Amino acid sequence: MELLAPAGNLVKLKTAFQYGADACYMGLDSFSLRRGDKDFGYEELEYAIKYAQEQGKKLYITANIFPYNKDLEKLKDFFIWLDNKNIDGIIVSDLGAFSIAKELAKNTPLHISTQANILNYATVHEWEKLGAERVILARELPLEDIKEIADKTNIEIEVFCHGAMCMSYSGRCLISSYMADRNANKGDCPQPCRWKYVLEEEKRPGEYYSIEEDDKGSYIFNSKDLCLINRLKELENAGVDSIKIEGRMKSEYYLATVCKAYRNELDGVGENNFEELQKVSHREYTEGPMFGNKDLEVRGTSSYIREATVLGVVLSSDGVFIECEQRNKFSAGDKLEIMTPDSNYIIDDCELYDENGKAVETLPHPQQKFYIKSNLSIPTNSFIRTTFS
Repeated sequence: MELLAPAGNLVKLKTAFQYGADACYMGLDSFSLRRGDKDFGYEELEYAIKYAQEQGKKLYITANIFPYNKDLEKLKDFFIWLDNKNIDGIIVSDLGAFSIAKELAKNTPLHISTQANILNYATVHEWEKLGAERVILARELPLEDIKEIADKTNIEIEVFCHGAMCMSYSGRCLISSYMADRNANKGDCPQPCRWKYVLEEEKRPGEYYSIEEDDKGSYIFNSKDLCLINRLKELENAGVDSIKIEGRMKSEYYLATVCKAYRNELDGVGENNFEELQKVSHREYTEGPMFGNKDLEVRGTSSYIREATVLGVVLSSDGVFIECEQRNKFSAGDKLEIMTPDSNYIIDDCELYDENGKAVETLPHPQQKFYIKSNLSIPTNSFIRTTFS
């Protein structure tokens, strides 16, 4: 199966490929469902396309907003620009956007977004007849339905395997528009489903009554995070062609760790791949509706779980010192772990030097350069972290 990763900017694109992704998806800020991450304009997108092709990787461009009339002319210009760029696919949700892309980006495969709510093989047949080459199935589908769709159609099947889940039906959410005047279906969601709510009686303004599931309160819309790393063989046997990681807004470290864990699991490498996923910021994991798990809510908190913290990113290594850039505070003598694309290394008692080569006990400023004495040869863009319980 293809391992498909998100890329919110060029650094994340390169990180995903370095840590094992076969393909990435990304979008222009106007037409993507992640408008908070606005690092891709036309120039950056063109560079990304060339970079992926040089690396022998695949690239899919998202244009999966639900467009209004006012959006169509700019969307047409975008599809004309994408034509003959030799990208591997355009992801759309809307039938009108699909028809425009089919007309104006003639040489580009078209993929149907999970936002299109595809639940059955009859719908897949229709998209197939219209010319789609891949469907990204709704997250609400059980595995047996996915298998039946794969058996009865001749189109590529993609499913989400990891990341945050929307409490609404395949992302069809209007809470954001009502609560914050921000359109979630155009990529501008502030996640009001994660907020804590109370009950107010109409004739008693200012008197708040808690909605309690337990003594910590209630987070009635707060979804767990999806994690299917222990189900990859079942997905493959069901006919899935591509497994997709959610998270264009996540950090480079998150992306590197998740890509590496799934890459290793796909390749049969390592025995602690699920444990690696505990070392990124996440909510409690679930296998979701695909495997019959109906307990999808995190109760009592909207906080994230994290069993590791990132201390720095490796800039270079010469066999004597590892040059790094700081992310979080730590001290000389701490026990560190270095995560590279291929291995993890432990430094039991680190010798720490500032950017001028002076031995120091700690580093006062975030994102300053520092050095760790080590004869290890460490690739650029490896991550230094420490774990805690």
